[in-house]
Amino acid sequence: MIYETVVVVGLALIVIAIVGGKKIEVKEVKIGDITNIQRSIIGVLGVIVLILGFWQPAFISPLVPTSPEITPALTLTPTLTQTSPVISSPPPSPPTTITETPEPIPTSIPTEAPSSAPTPKPADGIDQLPPIEWGTMATYFDISDVTLGKAEHTDVLGMVYEYDSINFIVEAKRSFYAIIIFEAEFYDEDEIKVYSSFVEFDPNYDQWQAGDRSKGYAEIPSTSEMENVRCIKISQFM
Repeated sequence: MIYETVVVVGLALIVIAIVGGKKIEVKEVKIGDITNIQRSIIGVLGVIVLILGFWQPAFISPLVPTSPEITPALTLTPTLTQTSPVISSPPPSPPTTITETPEPIPTSIPTEAPSSAPTPKPADGIDQLPPIEWGTMATYFDISDVTLGKAEHTDVLGMVYEYDSINFIVEAKRSFYAIIIFEAEFYDEDEIKVYSSFVEFDPNYDQWQAGDRSKGYAEIPSTSEMENVRCIKISQFM
């Protein structure tokens, strides 16, 4: 704005210098008679002012109104920091040390004497056989090695079952035909027969020869009945 004003003033001074000798009325503005010297001075000043109006030094910059810089307000967001309580645990107790007392090691190990295997028993509670009367069997065989034990029997259907028995060895005294059946009878203290069974041979010969040997078996009653037996009698069934 200042430069435009200077230019206008300069142009006005030049006009005054040119028409200074004439009377010109412009909108009630009257310019009177001025001398030539005054016109020259005014013309020079007008040229100088005009030059100054068009000449803008580099170091002079137009004044530009600067708008105030608006700085956005800083928004503070409250931050809630939750602090968890610190729970201090008690110091660990020292481990309990258990000291074991070593057992004394024997200096000598007792040696067990080997024991002979006991004779198998048919049932608990039977320690020994009652007396046996062999009857007519003794006329056919020499009888030895009489014990309590186990025996097996095969029935007519081929089924094999095991039973408690009196076991013994027989040896034929002479030759005879094998159609002979013996029976074992068990008696209590009152001479009452409580049980009976047939005697079996293995092998059983059709024709016995003198010196033939075989195993004999006779089934015995249950343990409770056997405890009451006081005598066993072997008789010829047929």
